[in-house]
Amino acid sequence: MISPDDRQDLMLLRRVMARELDTISEYEGYAAAAHDERLQAFFQHLADEEKEHVAEALKLIEERDTAQKKQLQTVDVRPDHFAGAPKQDAPPAPAPAPAPAQAGPAPADPPPRLSSFSTMTGYRQLTVGSLKTRR
Repeated sequence: MISPDDRQDLMLLRRVMARELDTISEYEGYAAAAHDERLQAFFQHLADEEKEHVAEALKLIEERDTAQKKQLQTVDVRPDHFAGAPKQDAPPAPAPAPAPAQAGPAPADPPPRLSSFSTMTGYRQLTVGSLKTRR
């Protein structure tokens, strides 16, 4: 049985983990959209740091939730495990849009920002800085 304090801590950890995963996708999208190799490396570096935060949060969740720990130890992700899942027909690809008449390549739009956890849920965003104890 998870204590009320551990339940609250797990909720906080899962919120942080959701935010970190969202941020990884955002930074990797920026890396893919950037033209400058240094910027690509910079954004990938940021994404890699967020991946470390996800790993740390997952470890802390494992320590507090034995059911989650068991799932992580026994999860089956072999391709044939998913073979029984119903297949969905892919929708037909849309026709390509006509290319605009302009000189040189069109500037890349930044990747769309995914809805953040706080936007979807109304909860305030948690960051590493917001979790640090102020002295």
